[in-house]
This record gives sequence, C-alpha cells and structure tokens, in this order.
Amino acid sequence: MTTQSSQYPYIEVTLNLRNLNVKVDNLQGLLKIWQALARDLIGKPITTGQRLELTGSKGKWSLIVLDTHGIASIDEKTYINVVDIERNPQIRHACKECKKQNKTMFGPFFCPECRRLEQPDRLCEIHTQFLENKYTAYCPEHLPRCQNSKGSDDPATFECDYCHKTFSDKWKHHHPNDQFTLLCRNCYSFLFELCEDCQHEGHKRLGKSRCAFPTGVGDEKHGKRICTLRHARQWQIWGPHWRGIILCEQHYQQLSQASSADLLWMLITAKPPTQFLRSKITDVYRLRNLIGYVRQKELSWEEMERVLRGLAERIEQYKAPKYVKEHIRQITKKVGEVQTNLPIIEAELLDRIRDFYRSRLRENPVTVVLGVTIKKVFWGRGNKTPSYKIAVHVGRDSRGKSMKGLLIGKKGTLVNQLENHLKLHAVERIDFEE
Repeated sequence: MTTQSSQYPYIEVTLNLRNLNVKVDNLQGLLKIWQALARDLIGKPITTGQRLELTGSKGKWSLIVLDTHGIASIDEKTYINVVDIERNPQIRHACKECKKQNKTMFGPFFCPECRRLEQPDRLCEIHTQFLENKYTAYCPEHLPRCQNSKGSDDPATFECDYCHKTFSDKWKHHHPNDQFTLLCRNCYSFLFELCEDCQHEGHKRLGKSRCAFPTGVGDEKHGKRICTLRHARQWQIWGPHWRGIILCEQHYQQLSQASSADLLWMLITAKPPTQFLRSKITDVYRLRNLIGYVRQKELSWEEMERVLRGLAERIEQYKAPKYVKEHIRQITKKVGEVQTNLPIIEAELLDRIRDFYRSRLRENPVTVVLGVTIKKVFWGRGNKTPSYKIAVHVGRDSRGKSMKGLLIGKKGTLVNQLENHLKLHAVERIDFEE
C-alpha cells in the first residue's frame, strides 16, 4: 500500500477483503498481506469505476477503481492509493423489542415517549404501533389508551380529528363527506346528529346539546340530543351570565323531585365554563344551597355526608374520572369540618341571643329561646368569612301559647335591634320558628 505522490503515476481504489481467508481489520494486517495481493494486479487493464475481482492464495478479493489518473494498466511502478476498505454493515439502531428476543433488527422508527424517558427507543416495522390516522410511532408499552368517558382502558387505534383524543375501534365513525377524517362517537353525534324533539315536530336542527341528567348507577347520562336554542333547558348553577347544566324538558320539569344524590352528582361532575369558577365546585355551602333551593327543602349536613359516601363508592366501582374523585374527597372533608364547627357557632349565637333578651324580657330567656339552627351559609365574592341565615326556636308559655311575639317586640322593635346586634357576628337574617 502506498500514499499519493505527484512524482509517480498512481491510482485510487477501495478494497473488498471480506472474503479472504485471513482477517484484515487494521492497517498492520493489510500491510502484512499486501505484497502477496498486489502481485496479482500487475498487467491488469483498468478504467475508472471498474470492479476487479481476483482470486489468490489468500482467497477471493476485489477492488473498485475510483480514479485511474490516466493510467491504462497496472505495472510494477504504479502506486496504489487505498482510499477505503469495505466493511460488513453494522446495525447501529437496533429494535429494542427484538433485543428482548435475542435478535438484532434495524429499527428505523422511534417511540417519542421512550425517548422522553431517555430509554432505548428504536423499533422495527414488526414492533411499531401506529394510530390509523397519525404517523407517530409507538412501542407496545406506550401505545395511547382509549380516552372514552366509560373508563375503558383498551388500546387506542385512532385519534379523533375533532377533539384530538385517542379511542379504540368501537368508538370510530367516519366523517359523512370525507372517509379519511375519523371522529369519535361523541364528536360525530355533536356534529351530525339531529335534535330528537325537532324531528318529532318535523324540523331538522342539529342536536348540539345533550341532557346531562344522570341515569343508571354509573356515570351514564340521559344523553338525549337537543337543539341548544329551542329545546335545551338549563339549570343555571353558575349564575345568569354562564351556561348551566343542560337538561331536556322532561328532566328540567322533574328537577325538584330529583334525589339529592342525582343533584349532587350533576353539580360535582359539572365542568366550569371558566377558570375562576372552578373553586365553586367544592364550595359545600354553595352546593347545599343550590340543592335546597331546587328541592324547596333544606339538605341537612348529615344527609349530605351520607350521599357523598354513596357517591364515593359509586366512583370506585365504575371508574369515574380522577377530577370527580378529587372533588368528592375535598367536599367530604369540608362537610366533616362544617359538622364539627357549626354546633360551636350555633352555641355561641344562642348565648348571644339569650344575653340580648336577658335585660329586655321578664321571662327567663332560657325558656323562651330554646335553640338556634344555622339554615344557610353564604360566601360573598372575595369574603374570607361566611355569613349566616339562622332559625331561632321559640318556646311556649304555660298555657301553650307561642312566645314569638315577645321576641319580636312591639312593631318589630326587638327583632330589629337583634338583627343589628347580630350583624356584628355575621348573621344576615333571622327566622323565628316554634
């Protein structure tokens, strides 16, 4: 082997020595056998791009002439500049799944999740998983799961082109006007299903809304498709300026007869229309007031706790979304705190009311004011402390006559003074009950 020299004629070649009976893997090995190989080249005519195949005492070998530099044939004075030696190919990016089977296969694809975790990420064609309408490759371990609302953990086969969530085949629908656009069942219904009530009336309007009233024992909803402007009714739990919980006409009319469990479930699972309303979902006073207003009956804290325990068992059995579990956990904790704190507040209010009447009544206030119950708790925007609506339980005299009039006073003077007195203690309204 020689190097390039401008004083002597030379040619440039690459060698293929892979079929020799000796191993040549470095420069010293090549120099050791080169003299024996080079003798076979003398007298050979050459042209640029030609492959010469030769058989010698060491076995078969060949070379490719890269540049003759005007030399027509090789003689004893020709210098040969070996530019490179052909080598057996090496698989640098081997499939990580094939390695588990003690095989080595080229992996042209990579799993993005494995790469993010800085794990081996290369995949061959056999072990690569694709979603039907996406080009991202996944390993079997990180293939996305179905994100349906039923809590199923099936492997995903496509991504909805509308909501961009992943779903299994049983949720797949094709766009009516484009077979290559794939939609999940919910998005297909939202985009193309008609309002059921309009169809009965002989009209065709899209049913963009669905009745959210719970049915069954899981997280199933009535789901009736109704048009937003004509047939959808709202339980306006977020106030008059935001869209509330959508109900069909039937369930809207039956809302006051609904169980506290169904009402509380709708409130807890409702998604707020804006970020700053999110804290209202776990406001136990607000939830209790909303349910009491709809049913025209106060929801006791004991019943609310019992309902929450039932809902907690329900979500464990039917794999409700994580945010619902977290909401129920927070609300249950707050209800427990309220049940601990309210009796203390009621006892303090009872002492203040009796002290107020002690100098204003001839009778013993203990026999007139029997007790105090906090009926509603209000949290104004930005207020860190709540205010209360209370019920004062009034006793009767020896003849069985109510003593409510004594507490109200002539023309309401006493009750007005009491209200002003209790405003300092966050009481907004007082009801007298026998």
